Amino acid sequence: MKQIFTLIILGITLLMSGTVVYSETTMKVSTVDSYSYSIDTEKPDTPLASTSYYYNAEGQLVMELTSSNKITYAYNEQGLKSEAVTYYWGSSTNVWTFSSKSVYEYDSEGKLIKENSLNANDEVIAYTLFENYINGYYEDRKAMSADGSMVTYWSHFDYTFENGLLSTGIQSYISGEDTTVLSKTDYEYTNDLLTTEEASIYYEGQYLDTLTGAYSIVYNYNENNNLLSEVQTSVSRWGYYVSEKEYVYQAYSPDYAPTNLQVVAKTGDGSVVNTVQLTWTASASAEVTGYQVICDTLISEIITGSSYTTANAAFNGDHTYAVLAVVNGTTRNISNSVSLTLFDDGVIPAENLSILSVSDVKEDGSYDLSVSWDAPETTSSVESYKVYYDEWGSSIETTETSTIVNIPSWSAVGYSEDGDTYGLDIGIFVAVGYSTGFSENSDTVRCNPYDGVIYTGIRSVQLLDVDVYPNPATEYINFSENVAVKLYNLSGKVVKSSTFCNQMEVADLKNGIYLIQLTNKLGRTNTSKLSIIR
Repeated sequence: MKQIFTLIILGITLLMSGTVVYSETTMKVSTVDSYSYSIDTEKPDTPLASTSYYYNAEGQLVMELTSSNKITYAYNEQGLKSEAVTYYWGSSTNVWTFSSKSVYEYDSEGKLIKENSLNANDEVIAYTLFENYINGYYEDRKAMSADGSMVTYWSHFDYTFENGLLSTGIQSYISGEDTTVLSKTDYEYTNDLLTTEEASIYYEGQYLDTLTGAYSIVYNYNENNNLLSEVQTSVSRWGYYVSEKEYVYQAYSPDYAPTNLQVVAKTGDGSVVNTVQLTWTASASAEVTGYQVICDTLISEIITGSSYTTANAAFNGDHTYAVLAVVNGTTRNISNSVSLTLFDDGVIPAENLSILSVSDVKEDGSYDLSVSWDAPETTSSVESYKVYYDEWGSSIETTETSTIVNIPSWSAVGYSEDGDTYGLDIGIFVAVGYSTGFSENSDTVRCNPYDGVIYTGIRSVQLLDVDVYPNPATEYINFSENVAVKLYNLSGKVVKSSTFCNQMEVADLKNGIYLIQLTNKLGRTNTSKLSIIR
């Protein structure tokens, strides 16, 4: 019999669902707080995660939201869930990114028979079949390849019922002609409410002992039979753990819901790019005293009126907006959600990245690169620059258009089989950080100090051999051939520049040490130090 090294315990779900008439105030779950802790420790004061639930004017759950994930739901004409789309929040990009999409199909009785998994292009990449229903529960769940030619995972459930209620479910894995029992779950009820769920996990058809695989869930309700908490205790070879969920309820009504949300990006009139104006139709209920606006993962302060303008520029990309009604200080029904793609066309990359100088290799094997680039010519707000310098994405951040980058020994030096050292090629590029996102990368400049070579793109450029005199200088510096000149102070700022010439006046510069970059008409370049002393 095939061994199962990873056990996937699938919950048994009641999938028959009819349309619910939603015409008056109804209590629904608004928030679920989740806790996780070892059984020999105290429950934490703050939840590990918190999920908020949002309902439309029809009373349908349309969004689940955490600080990092969002699930949106759509429904068919029968009020059955037809679609679920999951997104994750990019902490660096500050936009929602598509994660997965499920589309559901039902039979004429409203039983779920197929769940299609789609990619971002709405192409089916796999699907799951739900077959052989008993009392509303499916017996078989088959994960299929996209073309339907292969069952990738087949779970079978055997049920027993008492007084019409599920009492036992046994989950098995089916592969060819082999059947492997994975788990057995027992259910207990009080006044037809599920109160306890006890599961034992099998391995190759045998029970695991209590120290290696089992869990129990206790369900607690209030006087209105609303689920208040579920506490799961898990037992494994690594110890005892508790996972707890606490449910918070609010009253929802179709009259609470704001409607007809309109969202437009503000442009012109000196407005900040990537800000958004929202307008909506006010709620019908006099109980609604204000609104809160959801902008992605953020919820605004309570506002009055039926319009709102976001305070800050959003990053380029897809964003989601909605409005919540506020009753007695808490949020209730949600408006329609609107997605908007924002794009600040002023987010452009830096240009003319160059290496000004390369230090000698230091005792620790590292070396310094002095680099500079031109600030982008844009009206958008530049906040910083990130200079990347190795294949692992290491970077330093600066607000200047030049900096010194220390290349560590593990990126700078290689070792031959004989133990000899040699220089490694280093690629340098810059990304510009705007208030609305990071630009594309600049062109990459490469160097290898051991070879005395700087590379621009794929073209190798030998370092320029040109004489600079006098050094130290007082009023003028001379060059042994015509070159383009950029003179930098030690902060990396260009203090003087010239097109091709063989002499430059420096009498207007203060005494001190400067870096001078020279480029000839063949593109060969070199950077050296220049002293000005009077």
